[in-house]
Amino acid sequence: MPGFAHPQTPLAAAGNGELEKALKILAITRIITKDTNLSATTAMSVLKSEGQRKALLSGANVIMPNLTPPAYRCHYQVYPGKEHPTLEMEATKKVILTIGRRIGRGNGHRMRSRPALELKE
Repeated sequence: MPGFAHPQTPLAAAGNGELEKALKILAITRIITKDTNLSATTAMSVLKSEGQRKALLSGANVIMPNLTPPAYRCHYQVYPGKEHPTLEMEATKKVILTIGRRIGRGNGHRMRSRPALELKE
């Protein structure tokens, strides 16, 4: 995910990460690690409205909607600019469907394409 400098922290002047750089890293990571869950985060959409869609098209296979209940948002603000949870969920569904993907209904784990490494003494 691209980094964010929260305005109420000592790093406020550091600036935010770049979406294009995050997308390049995401694409390279997908090529190198084919069976890895890679996220299209809400931060990507805060940087650019098409951020999560671009992340899915660059190799992400998991999308992270903002579902924090309104009563708890004041206690959990990693960065400003997140959408209302109801609107975010509908927007998330739209992003997935408009790029020709389907919404998974399973528990989200992936089968490994090769057995785990065994440590020998």
